[in-house]
Amino acid sequence: MKIISCYIENFGRLHSVRCELESGLNMMDAGNGWGKSTFAAYLRAMFYGLPPGMSGTGYDKKDLRRNYRPWQGGKFGGRLLFEYDSRKLQVERFFGDSPDEDSFSLTDAETKEEITDFESEIGLELFGIDAEGFERSAYIPQNELEFTGNDAIEDRLLGLLENDGSGKNTYRKALERLESAERALDRGDGRGKIPELKKKLSLLEDEIKSDERRLREKEALLKSGNRLKRFLQARLYEDAEKERERLKEVIAKKRGEAEAGREGMKKEEERLRQLEQTVQFLREARAKLSDVYMNRMRTYFAAFLMEVTEETGITLENDFSLKKTAAGEVRSIQSLSCGLRDLVQLCARFALVDTLYEKERPPIILDDVMTNLDDRNFERMMRCVKRLSEKGQVIYLTCHSSREVH
Repeated sequence: MKIISCYIENFGRLHSVRCELESGLNMMDAGNGWGKSTFAAYLRAMFYGLPPGMSGTGYDKKDLRRNYRPWQGGKFGGRLLFEYDSRKLQVERFFGDSPDEDSFSLTDAETKEEITDFESEIGLELFGIDAEGFERSAYIPQNELEFTGNDAIEDRLLGLLENDGSGKNTYRKALERLESAERALDRGDGRGKIPELKKKLSLLEDEIKSDERRLREKEALLKSGNRLKRFLQARLYEDAEKERERLKEVIAKKRGEAEAGREGMKKEEERLRQLEQTVQFLREARAKLSDVYMNRMRTYFAAFLMEVTEETGITLENDFSLKKTAAGEVRSIQSLSCGLRDLVQLCARFALVDTLYEKERPPIILDDVMTNLDDRNFERMMRCVKRLSEKGQVIYLTCHSSREVH
C-alpha cells in the first residue's frame, strides 16, 4: 500500500497544499512552523478520521479536532489518493465540530465509482489495526517514541499466528466471553448465581431446622400426659397431630428442594471450575503464542539494534518493556542517555512494524524523530530507515536540511 498524492484544503495551518509521494523513502524537508506535524496528523486523519472534541477550553494535544481546525477558516479536510491491492483509490474527508458532522467518501480513482466496501475508519480495514495501534507502530510523532503495546497490537500479533494473516483473532473475544460467564456464576464479592444459590440454600436449611424443632415440640406434646389429660385436652392434641403431619410434609418437601438446590449448586460449581480451567488453558496458550511473535520481534529488534549501536545488554520483554542489564542489575532504558534511548525505542518500533505488517503495510510516518541524535547516530539510524523503506513506503519529515540522505 502506498500514498500517491494528497490535497489538503484546510487542516490546521495548512491551506491548499498539494503533495506527490513515491514508493520507498520520501524525505520531506521543511523549516520550523511549516506544519510537518500537522501534515503527519492529516495523513493519520485521512485513514482513521478524528476523535470527538474534548470538553473545556484549555489546550490539550489529544484534542485533534480542535487543534487542527483551520486557522484561516474554510472547509476542514481534503483528499488522499493511494494505491491498495492494485487499485487506485481516493478518500475524501471533511470534518465538522463533531463526528456526526463529518463527511466521508471513497471512490475508485479510475472509474470514479463510489466504493462501499469500507467503513469510514478505513485504516482499521486496510491495515488490520485501530487508530491507537497505528499510532503505536507505524505513526511516530516527534518526541513520542515510547515503545508500548496495546490490546489492538497484541490482538493483531496473535491473529497473525492463529488464522489467515488478517490479524483478526478471536482470543480476546473468547476470553471476554469466558470471563463474563465466570462473573455471572461468581463475581467474588458475594454476587453471582452460585452465591445466590448458596444464600437460598442456607435460608432453606434454616427453615428446615426451624420446622424440625417445631415438629419435635409437637411430638413431645403428643407423648406427654395421661389419658385423663389427653381426654380433657382432646382438641389441643388433635391440633398437634394435624400440625405434626403437616410439618412432616413441609419438611419432606423442603428437604427435596434443598437436595435439588445442592445438586444444582454442584453443577454450577463444576461449570465454574471448567470455565476457570478453560481460561487458564487459554491464557497459557496465549503466552506460548506470545513467545512466538515476541521471539520474531526480538530477532528484528536485535538486527536493527546491531545496525545502530555497540551497546549491549538491551532486551525486549514480553510486556513490550525495554530493559538494560549491566553489572548484573536490570534497569529501565530510561536510565540511558536521551540519544541512546531514542535509538533503542526506534529500533523497537521498526521491529514492531516488521512483525505486524509482513504483507500489506501502511506508510510509515516519521515526524522528525531523530532530533536528539548526533550526526554519526543519525547516519546509522537512516540505514535502518532505508531498510524499512525497501519493504514499503516511508515518509520522513524533518526540518534539518543539512541531513540529506545519500
